[in-house]
Amino acid sequence: MCSSDLDVNTLSDYEKSICAIFSSYIRAFPAYAIIYMGTADGGFVEMPDLRMTPHFDSRQRPWYQAAMASPDKTVMTEPYFSDTGDLVYTLAHTVRNGEKRIIGVIGIDITLKGLTDYLAAIPVGEGGQVVLTDERGTVLYNLIDSSINLKNVTELNIPELRRMYDMGDGISEVSIRGEAYAAASHITPDGWHLMTFMPRAVLMRQVMDMLKLMVLAGAGLVAVLALFGLPYAFSFGFSLPALGLTVLYFALIYLFALRRSRKYIRRANIHDLIYVDRANEGMVIQTGNVRRWMFSFSIVLGVAGTCLLMAGGAIFGIIGAGCVIAFLFGFFLSFASGVPAFFDRRPARKYRGQSLLVFRTLTAKLATMGVLMATISMIFTATLISEGTGLVFRGLFAGRAAENACFDLYIGAAGNGPVSRDYFDFIQDNISVERELHYCVYQAEDSRVMDYVEGMGEDYHRYFDRDPVLRYSDYAALRAIAGYPPVELKPGEYLIHCRAYLEKHLTGYTQPISLGGASLIPGGVHAEHLLQNYDTGNGARYILVVPDEAAEGLPVFHHAYAAKTTQPVTEAQFDVLCDINYRLGEQNLLEPSYDEIHTRASEKAEEAAQTVLVVFPLFYLALALTMTAATILTIQQLSETTRYGQQFRLLQKLGMDRREMARALRNQFAIYYALPAVPPVLIGVPVILRFAHAPEPGVMVGMNSPGIIVAISLGIFFLIYAIYILLAYTSLKRNVLPA
Repeated sequence: MCSSDLDVNTLSDYEKSICAIFSSYIRAFPAYAIIYMGTADGGFVEMPDLRMTPHFDSRQRPWYQAAMASPDKTVMTEPYFSDTGDLVYTLAHTVRNGEKRIIGVIGIDITLKGLTDYLAAIPVGEGGQVVLTDERGTVLYNLIDSSINLKNVTELNIPELRRMYDMGDGISEVSIRGEAYAAASHITPDGWHLMTFMPRAVLMRQVMDMLKLMVLAGAGLVAVLALFGLPYAFSFGFSLPALGLTVLYFALIYLFALRRSRKYIRRANIHDLIYVDRANEGMVIQTGNVRRWMFSFSIVLGVAGTCLLMAGGAIFGIIGAGCVIAFLFGFFLSFASGVPAFFDRRPARKYRGQSLLVFRTLTAKLATMGVLMATISMIFTATLISEGTGLVFRGLFAGRAAENACFDLYIGAAGNGPVSRDYFDFIQDNISVERELHYCVYQAEDSRVMDYVEGMGEDYHRYFDRDPVLRYSDYAALRAIAGYPPVELKPGEYLIHCRAYLEKHLTGYTQPISLGGASLIPGGVHAEHLLQNYDTGNGARYILVVPDEAAEGLPVFHHAYAAKTTQPVTEAQFDVLCDINYRLGEQNLLEPSYDEIHTRASEKAEEAAQTVLVVFPLFYLALALTMTAATILTIQQLSETTRYGQQFRLLQKLGMDRREMARALRNQFAIYYALPAVPPVLIGVPVILRFAHAPEPGVMVGMNSPGIIVAISLGIFFLIYAIYILLAYTSLKRNVLPA
């Protein structure tokens, strides 16, 4: 026997080596409950030691006899429950010595606790059942009735269970004890049967829940797609219970607020009230030296951070953002001390207009919510940046799609070879073409226009060594295919077609070009979309349009094909064209080269998909952040309804006109809501401007230009914010100002 408390001196070297081996296996394989060995002469050793009876003879055990009956084969006993309550079975195998003579049998009891724990965790729903049998049909695990464990399926009086067992792999519907179940059976490679049963009612309930989620998800997707130009239709639905519940909620909230705001003000000595307020103010000044210095330093940090952000650059941007964040928390934490100290040194300003009333009220409020105001300001900053980022991505996707979708179908060949005939075979058989053009993009004799563009300081990447050139006849045909009005090229002139962002520079280009010995002067600049993003497009950002005879003899840069189709190219047709492109490109294993393929329909679909995946989540995040922060501010303000009412009633007794009180309330509201909104503008605008200049040139133009994006971002933010301010101000004014 092997045991931790057994005297090892009583064991032979042979027994010690066996114990060491058994111990290592027990540690390595937790599923091994016991490892033991019975010898032919009646000896027995096991790990761990269960201290068998003195007359224990392993040669009489079923596992020993089964292994001896099948020498050199692993045998497995019937499963059984151990003394610990775990389901186990035994594997046994004969052992031979060096002379190939059988000297005993080694056995391993393997626990199925891990398996039963796994089966218990199978999510079969409310009232679901799991049954596991071995290859003989013995029930090893079930949730129906624990009394049938270790019994054979054929011996049980459960016809449905026998039916599923006999069916093997499959799905069926059965009735167990009068209840309908959806049942599934699976046979493992070892011949074990795993059967699951789920109540049909539970299954149908889950199916209906899934359908509801799918409907909601589909409705949400339709709404998102509709936001970005896809057609939609409104329908009207009316729910009387929902309307009644909404009215009830609003009535309860209104009555509660009304009750609080109409409490009568307690009589108080006006002189004492003002004196207490002044004493508190003095205490803040006396104990707030550190905060006053913090207030001044935070202003400096705010100005410095804003300047750094406006300066641009990654390092300046990081340092500037850090300065502005420090400014936010420093400003709001020290505002309650800095403002009283400012007015204490300037008493004339303190009593000018409503300054005393407004700033006393604000400093008293901000003294207890500085961190909250700083946090809200940070939330507003994230809101503004999120909106701006969403608009930048929207402009990026729209700008790229507009440039690439000018033709119903375009194929630009990589290299200087013609467009493959494989494309045209497919197009001829599957795509109805109204008008098409096979043409070449040539190279001029020099790069003087390209040198001029680079010298203007624009972000331009050289895709060519020389200026790209297009014949006028091909250019006129491309304009017709794209749906643009015709343009005239006079003798002795050349035209420039470029991206919109280069138009202002190239309009001022007056230098002639020389082609084939002929000199041509500029005849005009055009900037419609003409697929000029890539080196296999119609020039990279610009192209020179010359008379046909002037292009004769010029080297070809690449071949291209453009077409106007009678029907939009479908997604399936586009996929086939891409497959052809991939197959042709992979023919050169050393240097794979792929053509450029664009269709109007695929570009629009990609734009819509990118917008839904990127732009909508950013706008949703911005909306959620704005509403959250504005709600917190509004709740904080409306929670002071009672105090404001008392304050304005006192002012009325002092003789203040209602118009002056309304003006004071407006000023207080304006400052209260402006404080957390101004820093986000200082932070967000430079960040959005910097981000809007990041995409490739020529994309962020028109309504997607950086300035327009900043204006729209600010407009959306302040529109939502103003709604909350207006609602809060209207409610507070109605409840706190004396009649």
